[in-house]
Amino acid sequence: MLEILIPQNNITLSFLKLDTKDKCKCIELGMRFLTIGTQTIQCWDNKQWEKKISRLQREIDNGNKKISDILSQHDEEKKLLAQQIRTTEQCKTQEEISRLSSKNSDLEQKINTMMESYINLHKQLTDEYDKKLSQRDANFEKKLANLQSRLDNAQKERAYHTKSTILGQDGESFTYENLNRRFPRAEIEDCHQTKGRGDFIMRENDFTMMIETKNYTKNVTKPEILKFYRDFDQNSDFKCAILVSLKSGICSRPDFHLEVRNNKPILFLHNVSKNMNNLALAVRFFKLILQTDHIDLSNKEIIGKLQILTPAIKRNWNAMRQLVEQFKLNITTCIEDQEKYITDIFKLLKL
Repeated sequence: MLEILIPQNNITLSFLKLDTKDKCKCIELGMRFLTIGTQTIQCWDNKQWEKKISRLQREIDNGNKKISDILSQHDEEKKLLAQQIRTTEQCKTQEEISRLSSKNSDLEQKINTMMESYINLHKQLTDEYDKKLSQRDANFEKKLANLQSRLDNAQKERAYHTKSTILGQDGESFTYENLNRRFPRAEIEDCHQTKGRGDFIMRENDFTMMIETKNYTKNVTKPEILKFYRDFDQNSDFKCAILVSLKSGICSRPDFHLEVRNNKPILFLHNVSKNMNNLALAVRFFKLILQTDHIDLSNKEIIGKLQILTPAIKRNWNAMRQLVEQFKLNITTCIEDQEKYITDIFKLLKL
């Protein structure tokens, strides 16, 4: 708060009667009227003030003109700079267009080269595919013919086995009678009802021999020979064995073929029904071998096993060769599929 001394009159007395807020407003209003009035009086009476105002007006006009000139110059500079930027960008764009055009030409040339390569590859693979397809059709026809032949053979084999069962029973009876007649002092045991003991067992003192009889019109097959081996190997009491074919030969075995298994001799006899003396001769041969101590059968056994292994090795070799051919066929199929996928990709890219 401030204390001031003012003259006393009707106006000041009225002022003092006002509250503080109105007093402040009255003073503020009076100051504004005083300022505006002073300025108006100066404008009316003071020529120096008018000159000052004119000078200020001229300065303002000059400033506006300078601003206008600066703006004009700035516009010119902007236009010149824009032109320079436009020219520079046009040059850069032209260079970029030239570079891209050159690159595009190179790419088109590469694509054309690749397309020619792929076309040649496609033609080559197509020719190979047609060739493989023709070969496959020929193989299918060949396999179909083989299957038909195997089917015919299976039907004949079924009929043959049906007939051979009856013939086998007759052959076993024939063999049993001849064994008893030719070896009256020996014990002949019929083992048809016992599995894995052959057809007959001949015992005479310490001599024990297994006899397997086949009454086939065709050669005795390899499965029958393997069964003969298995029956002989499973019985340690047998000292020798004979595989007898009454009316035919034996597969891959000559007549009177000698083999050794587990240091024990075995014989293969053909067409025994025409000459039963061969059976008696085989028994005498076995007794001679078994009674002689200095005969070493190990080498004969090794040679026999090698002769048996040789066809198996050959079959395995042929099987491996077939697997290699099958692998070649499979990898060729994969290559053809891959080529098809690449062609589909280029079609999607419209190349």
